[in-house]
Amino acid sequence: MASIVYTPIGVIRSEHHEPEKTPIQPVYARGCSGR
Repeated sequence: MASIVYTPIGVIRSEHHEPEKTPIQPVYARGCSGR
């Protein structure tokens, strides 16, 4: 079986530190700074 290799493609910069409080759609992210 072939092995799977993961390579990072970037860094996530977010003001959100708790997954359950992170908006999943832009419409719910009003007031959040974006890049």
